[in-house]
Amino acid sequence: MLPTHSSEAKIARTLTQLGCAAQNFCRIAGVGLTRFLQGINAEPGKHFSDDYAAHLLDVLAELYELQLSVDAIASSHVPINFTRVDDVLTVLAIRRVAKIMSEESDHALDSHALRATKNLMEKK
Repeated sequence: MLPTHSSEAKIARTLTQLGCAAQNFCRIAGVGLTRFLQGINAEPGKHFSDDYAAHLLDVLAELYELQLSVDAIASSHVPINFTRVDDVLTVLAIRRVAKIMSEESDHALDSHALRATKNLMEKK
């Protein structure tokens, strides 16, 4: 059993809240499924290193922000279909670049990020 406040427990809870399966999350985060499941399933000696956990929590934060954006656009909760891994990866990449550009007061990609986010709401 995972300690309540461990990184592994936080990751597991957030994935459940988002409705994102471990295999889809691992593809989005660029990590191996076996190693991820060992940590999430509290296999002895297989807890996440601080750097590994930080990476996973950063990706989860992006996914959570993405879900909030989708909900705001829809004015209600619209779960993201995380089986569309390539689409999610594309949206995250565009949003990351748009965020970096906006830090320099360049908002040229804002409309592209919005359009990509809206595309996730379409049924496919």
